[in-house]
Amino acid sequence: MTMREIADQLKTDVDTIRHFLGALRCKRPGVIYIHSYRRDEDGGRLYPRALWAAGNLPDAKRLPRLDKKETSRRARLKRKKLVASVFHLPLINENKQSKLNLSKTFNASAVHMGQRQGTV
Repeated sequence: MTMREIADQLKTDVDTIRHFLGALRCKRPGVIYIHSYRRDEDGGRLYPRALWAAGNLPDAKRLPRLDKKETSRRARLKRKKLVASVFHLPLINENKQSKLNLSKTFNASAVHMGQRQGTV
């Protein structure tokens, strides 16, 4: 169980459980150990969470860092999800227009004065 799952089970906060598990490991070694790790998503980020178990076994090795390819894939998916929201469309259009050279597409001074292009 993770610290959060233990806290939910005991109906207390995570900080109390963190303090208790740390003190238990220092004062009574061999009572609990880290069985394994898993990655949990919280607010769009991945966090390695320790899964605790009772017993006198060595702790599991920490998870390796995500490689660059996996990190890039997750970032692309996150950007793709932004497009799904109607509220983010102005940001996307603004980004696309900044890449265009708008001075060639219309006469900026005519638009500013409220005139149509070609009618001066």
